[in-house]
This record gives sequence, C-alpha cells and structure tokens, in this order.
Amino acid sequence: MSVVLQRANWNEEAERKMAEAIGNDPTYSIADLKTEVARGSTVLFAVIDMAVSPAERLGYCCLWVDPVGQARELVIQAGASLVGTRNGLKRAMPALIQEMKNKNCQHMRAHTSNRAVGRALRAAGAKLAEEVYRF
Repeated sequence: MSVVLQRANWNEEAERKMAEAIGNDPTYSIADLKTEVARGSTVLFAVIDMAVSPAERLGYCCLWVDPVGQARELVIQAGASLVGTRNGLKRAMPALIQEMKNKNCQHMRAHTSNRAVGRALRAAGAKLAEEVYRF
C-alpha cells in the first residue's frame, strides 16, 4: 500500500490544519481535540504517500474506535488535507480502510457539517447514514 497512516505527535502544522477543518463549531474545538489526543482517547496520524520520493505528507487524521453494540466502528474524529479535501481523502481511503480492518472494526464513520467534505466522503464510497439536528 503506497499511502500509510503513521502515528504522529501533536504538532503546529496538524493543529493549524485541524483548527481550519473544525472551524467555528460551538460544540467542539481544537482545544478539545488536542486534549483527547493528549489523553490517548484519540490518536493523531499523519497520512503519508510512500510511493513518491521523498514521501509526501497528504494530511492528518484523528481516529478512535467506538464499540457500538456487538460491532466496532473506526471514527474519523477529525481530518485535514494538505493536498485538497477530495484528493486527500481519495488517496487516504485505502489506508483508512486498512486501519479499520487492523482494529477489527466492522464500519467507519465521520461526522461533518461541511458540504464539500460530505461530497468527498460520498465520492470515496461513504453512504449517508443519518442527519443530526440541533436546537
């Protein structure tokens, strides 16, 4: 597999790109994500394309496993591309699917309010499973 997920330490570039991706969400902030990574409840990965020389960092993602009833889901808690959302997600998807299998997860999920990210997820093979409404 040419694209791999490599555990990463929290860093300025990841923080800046993840903050851009999270935006002004009133329910979740970059500080929340940083705390989750520091606690170990979420893992930060660099997404790296090893097929090119030198290896190209495509972006970052934060993942955790959610036990859902009898199943397990790999949750993409946050993600940020350095090469464009659609391109980055398309190139990262095989590595994400492999991580899902490595963690013995039956499904993978991501939540987003960003329509462009939703389109990129659908283009990568995701199916819309629910809509969330907040009052």
